[in-house]
Amino acid sequence: MSDDGIADADLPPGVDRQRIELSDGDGVDRELSAAGDEADADHFRGWAVVLRPLSNGHRCRFVYKLQQLEESVFPALKREFQESGFGEVPWVDFLRLVTTGGEVTLEGPKFINRKSYNPVHMMETVFMRRERAFAKALLTIVFSKASNVPYKREPVSLEAVATRLKFDASIALRKTTVIFHAENASHDDIYRIIIEGEGKGKNLHKHRFKFQPSESWLCHRYPEI
Repeated sequence: MSDDGIADADLPPGVDRQRIELSDGDGVDRELSAAGDEADADHFRGWAVVLRPLSNGHRCRFVYKLQQLEESVFPALKREFQESGFGEVPWVDFLRLVTTGGEVTLEGPKFINRKSYNPVHMMETVFMRRERAFAKALLTIVFSKASNVPYKREPVSLEAVATRLKFDASIALRKTTVIFHAENASHDDIYRIIIEGEGKGKNLHKHRFKFQPSESWLCHRYPEI
């Protein structure tokens, strides 16, 4: 293990540690560059994340190749944002939120503040349907596509196993919590997304997303090699 906290096994062949930049936050972002396997002018460029140890002592760390980010991960996220009607964000920052947890307010489609849902069971069908579909699509892009997962990490299938809905039409309060479970995994291998908003006018376009992977999820997605 190097002093920078990144194990050699986490890095693609040929990586050295000549360029490492640290940033503030709960984890540590590192920009890496390295000579390639070929004796030419090409260099490996990538983005690595090292998190502080979890409560069980597990240390999550993973690396994306820059080419992978620019040609696969970021274009997929951009397309989903555009198709779902959400404004663009800094993609590295957003990927960091989805992979390790955090929250962000996004500008998106106007929330339709219905006064009631009749029949009642209709609520689960239509309430924040676009936002919930958007959330699942994001997780699918980041965790389920083999071309998008970090180096030496495996894609995972996921399914929504629980959904909670809350609204108050008088103040345009809306909140949905969706819990996703990794297929064929332990019961605690889950990822929770909370989407909420409040207020009328311009606030109907503001959606707060809280990305909350469990420790088990982080351990299984980013195992120590």
